[in-house]
Amino acid sequence: MNEQLLILPTGLAVLAVLAWRGCFRRDALRLGPDRSVGLVPADLIVALGLMLVGQALGVLLAQRFVPVDPQGDAENLPALARVLRVLISQGMGQLPPVAYLLWRAAGKDRGLRRIGAVPRHPFRDVAWGALGLLAAIPLVMSTMLIATMIGQSLGYPPEPIGHKLLELLGESDSMLASALMVVSAAVIAPVLEEMFYRGLLQSVVVEALGKDKRWIAVLSVGLFFPLAHLGGVSWQALPGLFVFGVLLGWLYERSGSLWPSIFVHAGFNSFNIVLALLLQAQPAGSP
Repeated sequence: MNEQLLILPTGLAVLAVLAWRGCFRRDALRLGPDRSVGLVPADLIVALGLMLVGQALGVLLAQRFVPVDPQGDAENLPALARVLRVLISQGMGQLPPVAYLLWRAAGKDRGLRRIGAVPRHPFRDVAWGALGLLAAIPLVMSTMLIATMIGQSLGYPPEPIGHKLLELLGESDSMLASALMVVSAAVIAPVLEEMFYRGLLQSVVVEALGKDKRWIAVLSVGLFFPLAHLGGVSWQALPGLFVFGVLLGWLYERSGSLWPSIFVHAGFNSFNIVLALLLQAQPAGSP
């Protein structure tokens, strides 16, 4: 526990540096480039419809091609089958709305570049991503730790705060299943989720409210981000996911590119994978 408490001053130090650099000023996001490609709320409705249809098709495909436990209990499935179900659901649910976003943007003059799907400044995007990851890890981890401590003070026992996929990674005895989980968490999920939450959802909110209300868009989408993960993580992780979503949204508005957010998302998921594997390898009873 003493080692965990070291996270708190690190998180506070990062918060102080961000405040000192003016990242929380009301006009901080006005410096970001114009990303308008004419997205409207109707585009979001179409994208959500495509997502629902894709998820329904994903369920059918999973039932058709992935073995099912005779008793219908997904927890009894082999690790590879469970991972394949996740990948099918992830791909079928998120690929259609992302494809729709890219199609809508491609129909505009330099639309893919304006929406941030094509990097404007690749080296700068990498730098933004590296700095964002250095800020994200202590900020998110310290927020989750505070939530856990508050829960304990109210009588709630601490729960594993990692995604259920990380728990499955620790339990898996299949190299192929483990490799697919790593690819899903470190590559597929960051790309698809950032294009959907930031590229589509946040862009629609910004264009509906106006560029002067970018902070409202960042905060509202940041709030939606943990709500979309309900059931996949413990409640103690939700405040940290909100902070994470706000940071990713800030990076998108400030840089005008999706790639810094994708890099941070991928780096943070990779960090959690390594952390989960290290904890799994730790001998029982170790401090």
